[in-house]
Amino acid sequence: MFLRVRYDPVDLKTMDNLLHELKTALIKFESVDLGYPKSVNYVSVNATKKIAEIELSLPDSLASFYSHIDEISLPDVYVGYFVMTVKNVSQFSKEGRIPTGIQREDHREPIIAFGSTGGGDIFAVPQKTGEPVYFLPSYGVTGATFRADINPVYIVADNLDTFLKKIVLDIQALMERKPDWQYLTDVQRNADK
Repeated sequence: MFLRVRYDPVDLKTMDNLLHELKTALIKFESVDLGYPKSVNYVSVNATKKIAEIELSLPDSLASFYSHIDEISLPDVYVGYFVMTVKNVSQFSKEGRIPTGIQREDHREPIIAFGSTGGGDIFAVPQKTGEPVYFLPSYGVTGATFRADINPVYIVADNLDTFLKKIVLDIQALMERKPDWQYLTDVQRNADK
């Protein structure tokens, strides 16, 4: 079962502008007192050379995403958001350490898992099209397969630009301490059934 998560439309800009927004938000975020010592939160950029070194076939949208972003590590943003390096995506997929497919009742859809939460939930895109962005709860993963035949797959963003923008908005909401903010991974309370 696939469930689309409701969210307000976001103002999309170019990837360069989104990266600037993310970096600016992280600089401001570092000065916010959360009441506990923060971990290191960062985004590293420009993985273009690394894309050429991998054996995994990436859809155009994910290759474009990785041409700008190498890795994102945000352990202190809500439940923690992480985007793996393209090298790790390729290696972990090859080794079966992350899901490479979604099992539906009648077929298996190839996916590329590219990120996770601090709780082990997975962010992935269809290998063929690169969109939308799926959120796969960790309890549905069996080996290298997510069992959509018995667990819901949540669509949390229409594309990777929207996914990145929603992370920026989550950082801003956390800094502003918005009590009713619906974070990217608040899938169960935000899903259309």
